Amino acid sequence: MNSTFAKKIKHYDSLIITILVIIVSIVLVAFVYGKMYRLTEYNSWLRLSSVAEEVGSNFSNNLQYQSLYLSDYAQIIRENKLDTKEELEDFARKLLLNAGVYEVYVLLPDNRVLGEKGKLIYNESPGAFGKISKKGEHYSDILHNYENPSSFLINHYYPVDVDGKIVCVLFCPIDLDFLSNEGIVTIYDGNADYIIFNSRTHEMYVNTYTKLMGNISTFLMRVFPAKNQIDAFIAACELREKSTLELGSDSAKMFFYAMPIASDEFSLCVFSRWNVLFSDLRLFKSVSSKIILIMTIVYIIYLFYIIKSNRDKLNVQLVAERVKKAESEAKYKTMFLSEMSHDIRTPMNAIVGYINLALLNSDDTVKIKHYLSKSLLAGNHLLSLINEVLDISRIESGKINITESECDLFELCKEIENILTVQTRARKQNFRIDTMKLKSSFVMCDKLHLSQILINILGNSVKYTQKGGEISLSIIENALPSYQNADASEYEFIIKDNGIGMSSDFLKHVFEPYARQSSVDTKIVGTGLGLAICKQLVEHMRGSIAIKSAEDIGTEITVKLRLSHIAKEQYEKQKFISNHDTNKIESQLKDTSHNYKGKTLLLVDDNDFNREISTEILNRAGFKVEEARNGQEAVDKVSSSIAGYYSAVLMDIQMPVLNGYEATALIRSIENKALASIPIIAVSANAFDEDIQRAKLEGMDAYVVKPINITKLFDVLDGIFVKKNENLV
Repeated sequence: MNSTFAKKIKHYDSLIITILVIIVSIVLVAFVYGKMYRLTEYNSWLRLSSVAEEVGSNFSNNLQYQSLYLSDYAQIIRENKLDTKEELEDFARKLLLNAGVYEVYVLLPDNRVLGEKGKLIYNESPGAFGKISKKGEHYSDILHNYENPSSFLINHYYPVDVDGKIVCVLFCPIDLDFLSNEGIVTIYDGNADYIIFNSRTHEMYVNTYTKLMGNISTFLMRVFPAKNQIDAFIAACELREKSTLELGSDSAKMFFYAMPIASDEFSLCVFSRWNVLFSDLRLFKSVSSKIILIMTIVYIIYLFYIIKSNRDKLNVQLVAERVKKAESEAKYKTMFLSEMSHDIRTPMNAIVGYINLALLNSDDTVKIKHYLSKSLLAGNHLLSLINEVLDISRIESGKINITESECDLFELCKEIENILTVQTRARKQNFRIDTMKLKSSFVMCDKLHLSQILINILGNSVKYTQKGGEISLSIIENALPSYQNADASEYEFIIKDNGIGMSSDFLKHVFEPYARQSSVDTKIVGTGLGLAICKQLVEHMRGSIAIKSAEDIGTEITVKLRLSHIAKEQYEKQKFISNHDTNKIESQLKDTSHNYKGKTLLLVDDNDFNREISTEILNRAGFKVEEARNGQEAVDKVSSSIAGYYSAVLMDIQMPVLNGYEATALIRSIENKALASIPIIAVSANAFDEDIQRAKLEGMDAYVVKPINITKLFDVLDGIFVKKNENLV
């Protein structure tokens, strides 16, 4: 008893360690999340400050340039001592005041404003010259442009003195629309704005799209009634200090950043919505929440797995103390199952990998469809492989059937890449496919067996190549002599790796069944059947396989096949037909020719999942579906029904109580001939020819292989309800 308790404690050590690791990882994730959150928030604020500095610096530089521009004209007046009205008028007439970037005007003591060539522009109000000249160099309030009322300007005044006397005032009307956009890039992709305002009078000009004027305090109070915060913000601006302001809440929150510019009177304020300013932070929170959710699910699943695994290990060990180890199975069966596991694992890894990628990108519909389509390709390969593995004994007996069909080698390479990439990425290996020397990709070949050969060889390369190693598949097309076959080529499929390689002694036995190199690490799973099967398949396809290898250098395997060319149109036509049920399932279900309203089917299957899937498909086609969980229930329901109530029976084969064959025999023996002749369609995972023939002998009308092919199912139903075919097997 004490020994058993001690073993329990020992077995649960790993569970305790796992829980501690999970707790530590959660703490670390929380710590990293907090750090990253603060860093992202800081970077968002830093970006806002940088944008404001850039806009403000550009604005200030333009104002300073205008001041220098006016001072050049003032220097001419001073040097030439132009202090009379006539001299200044002559100065205005002779000098090209508008030859530069900005227009320059001359305000005379009599309040006249002269422009280019001494032209009178307008008369200022009485006393304007005296008021303006006393202020020194300064800027006016924000004004409407008298030439274009839809735009705004400020006048930059520059009094000019000669021998201590103010003789005139030079000024530039500065177009704020031009100045605010001069050299300034769009901020936050056009989703942010900025305000120019007079720090003393609070008069503002909003740039960008609105072109507003008014009092900035009134403007902010009207939008955000937060007087204390706004007053503090404006007060800081009056003191020529940098200031920030946050107004609103949640997604409507606004951020304002103000800074003084070159003029002693004006400030610049850049502002933006929260969801613009903190877009990176919002994205970080969204992605982080999804990652944390996925990690939580994984932790829970893993924790349950560890608990179950520990319980199972404990039970196995306790039972093993009382029961002797069962005798091992026959060598061939062991090798067969191991090889089957190897072949199935490759596409299964691809399916699991792409489904995991789809879960990680659950908010990206395009990526989800992309990953699921690749999973479907790997699943189709897995299904075909299972059918072939179950019939592997026929390979050794020489009864394997080589069935050629239209194939695109480029597409085949993509499918192989999708399946192998999951494994090579996990081992950090570099895997590439070279088709540069492939000219005619559309050929006739046994695509399933060719894919099986290449994946088997590449799978060995993955297993026997170290992490970070190189693996490649190259396809070379060699022209055949014209007298042999002008419509065919010899294709070389070359698989190379820089893995552990093989010894020269082992190369003599490499294609023998169950052969394994003795120096290979026993932790690497393998039976020695893979290359033997590949060789037999290649020979059945009338090709050849050769191998070159050296220990610690790598291996190169070349498969040569003679394949006939086909036209692209022929391939695309066959592809459309073969992919019909994959690409047209929805249209099949909606097609009026598959509308079976008013018909009732009896679905017989002991598997809940199979019944659910089949019922959904049949309901959408218009059928009413009733279910039976075994053959006996099916017999009872048919026997107790009236003739014509059930239009047909979909019958599984392997079921408890009565199997499909036994149930069919009993139904056919019912005295009521109308009930006994009801159409019965076998729906089974058994796919061998002998199974189909037996179903026919037992009195079944048709045979559909699981997983259900939608096109085949509706073809069979059409044959029963529309075409009235009697022999559909």
